[in-house]
This record gives sequence, C-alpha cells and structure tokens, in this order.
Amino acid sequence: MTDTTAKFTNEIKADLIELLTNLIAIAEGTSDDDCRNTVTIGFSDDLLEYGYQTGNNSYSGTEYFYPNRVVINVYLDSIAHELLSEIQSQLDFSEELFKLALLHTY
Repeated sequence: MTDTTAKFTNEIKADLIELLTNLIAIAEGTSDDDCRNTVTIGFSDDLLEYGYQTGNNSYSGTEYFYPNRVVINVYLDSIAHELLSEIQSQLDFSEELFKLALLHTY
C-alpha cells in the first residue's frame, strides 16, 4: 500500500464522505456538547473495500476482516473532508511504520 491519497477511488472517497457526513449528523442530533463517536475503519490492501464499526472495540465489526485499520473520532464540529484527510494520513503513517519494521527485521 503506497500513496493512499491517489489509490482511493472516487467511489470509495464518495462512500467515505457519505459515511462521515452521516456520523457527524448523528453527533449533531445529541444534546451532549462533548459528543464523540469513535470509528474504526478497516481497508483492503488495494483500498477498494472497507468495513467500519462505531463505538466500543468489541472485535466483532466488519473492519476486522481487513488488514489496514484507522481509528478516528467524530465530534459535533467535525468536517467530513478533514476526517477523510485524517484517514489518509493514518494509512500513510502505517505504511511508513511497516517499511521501517521491514528494515529492522533483516
């Protein structure tokens, strides 16, 4: 997995923006000013498939079928495109850590 920004298809980007927008709307529907929804999203290596889970970390969500995972927090004032950038940054960071681990393994 390299250059995740370029590898997200327009369809996956649109799906993720819709998901994030819906999660923000759910947060906005609460009366708690500190409302936060933790979301774990798992991606296939080619970033063409994903699954997600909100809430607790029960290891039963569809994201655990995928090898590349990110965790984000969705707040009342979150912006979907900024959350998408955070997802991409976490995937890029994970790729860099993986490369470093390979360097130190051999």
